[in-house]
Amino acid sequence: MEFGWKIVVGSIVAFFGAAFGSVGGVGGGGMIVGAAGSTVYYNMRLRHPSLNMPIIDYDLALLFQPMLMLGISIGVSFNVIFADWMVTVLLILIFLVTSTKAFLKGVATWKKETIAKKEAERRLGLNGSEEIEYKSLPSGPTNSPQEQVSSATATFIMTFSASMSAVEYYLLKRFPVPYALYFSIVTALSALIGQKSVGKIINILGRASLIIFILSFTIFISAISLGGIGIFKMIGKIHRHEYMGFENMCKHQV
Repeated sequence: MEFGWKIVVGSIVAFFGAAFGSVGGVGGGGMIVGAAGSTVYYNMRLRHPSLNMPIIDYDLALLFQPMLMLGISIGVSFNVIFADWMVTVLLILIFLVTSTKAFLKGVATWKKETIAKKEAERRLGLNGSEEIEYKSLPSGPTNSPQEQVSSATATFIMTFSASMSAVEYYLLKRFPVPYALYFSIVTALSALIGQKSVGKIINILGRASLIIFILSFTIFISAISLGGIGIFKMIGKIHRHEYMGFENMCKHQV
């Protein structure tokens, strides 16, 4: 592992990406294992909003694991078989659709919060009571207990999916281990910082919808950055007249 400007830039991008991604519930892949693990550690200390049980539904997570493992294995196989341009196009389409849906949901949640704030101010003016404190949720963008549990459980499941993906890509020798360990540590620390700092900001501003906007922004930036790198590599292969079709998995060298 050689230290240079690429490591510095990568560390900065990984730090902010994992911080924002952990707040919005984004994760996956070898580098994000640390961020997902930190978020799970944060959620393990929380309790269910209305029941005497942890906020993470471990039984539901266990139920998902068999099909999740099968899906990840199929996805990794497709990543080996598909050409780079196919993976790039799929990533751009999925990320753009997801970020757009998240942004629209954030706008709708912002409007609901505005209405709720106006209603609270109206009641405050009528009753003359003390200011009502706004409390955001540490694991989700809304005040619904179901969504809190869903978000925490999904992050717990995501940790296993990210770990399994990292193991399978390691067996395929698709990433250097020292870099993966280094960025796992960076993202783990940034995820803990992101969870705490963003939660305080939301408490101050009284806008839990900011989590949804962070989620939308993170996915959109991922689409632009990953898509841009993929297109750059694609153009290089076209200039070099390299093969850009399906690969034979049986001939893949590990």
